[in-house]
Amino acid sequence: MRFETRRLGGAVDAVAPDGSEIRLLARTARASMVHCTLPVGGASKAVRHRTVEEIWYFLSGSGEVWRATDDAEEVTNVTAGVSLAIPTGARFQFRNIGDDPLCFVIATMPPWPGDDEAVRAVAEHAPDVVLLDVHLPGGGGVEVMRRDRTGTTRYLALSVSDAAEDVIGTIRGGARGYVTKTITGPELVDAVRRVADGDAVFSPRLAGFVLDAFAGTFAVAEVDEDLDRLTEREREVMRLIARGYSYREVAGELFISVKTVETHMSSVLRKLQLSSRHELTRWASDRRLL
Repeated sequence: MRFETRRLGGAVDAVAPDGSEIRLLARTARASMVHCTLPVGGASKAVRHRTVEEIWYFLSGSGEVWRATDDAEEVTNVTAGVSLAIPTGARFQFRNIGDDPLCFVIATMPPWPGDDEAVRAVAEHAPDVVLLDVHLPGGGGVEVMRRDRTGTTRYLALSVSDAAEDVIGTIRGGARGYVTKTITGPELVDAVRRVADGDAVFSPRLAGFVLDAFAGTFAVAEVDEDLDRLTEREREVMRLIARGYSYREVAGELFISVKTVETHMSSVLRKLQLSSRHELTRWASDRRLL
């Protein structure tokens, strides 16, 4: 038996979609522990843990954590020394509300499957089709496809994101299709079967991104310097506002307050040097972000 020992260092093991830097502290067959650093102004997406539960302990900084189940909902202010639990099945979201990075430790039971586990599973089973989460811990879905040595497995990407840069980057990484998590069960089964048959499958509207990008007529958003100035949460707010959502509708969609939406919107307009949501809609339309 080999006992594992780790020391927290400067190397980052993964970067989450919200910008959090993840460093693995320990891992066993039953649990894992990571150190998480959320930058100033950072905010996560609202998600639900369906198969794991977590315990968080905050080391420094100041933040808020929203947790909700079918019969309870709570927003908790967190600072150094506070611990809380994320039970299996709960929805949650967190953000940094302070002037310093928000640092905390997360213990997960059982451990999260990352890209290493996905690569091993593909190599062991050599499936015809893999339904792949674009934002797997580690290098993400693209890293899994890059490390595939079967030569026969086809990949169908599944993501909450319909951003052009995510779609195009994933297809360039080797996926045969890309669908969003709004897809229904029967539609998803049909998409898997079509990919197995060799077809390319996309959620409505996403195919246009790919056709334009590979035809050389679309400037991919990831190289847009203006877009790069926005945080992940600001991009989410920007897209919804540009599509005509009200502030209240955006708040409901992202599980944040109306005031937070207003704050992000002000930041978006300032960074893009725009004066109104109408100009924002034209800006996003010109870049085919809608």
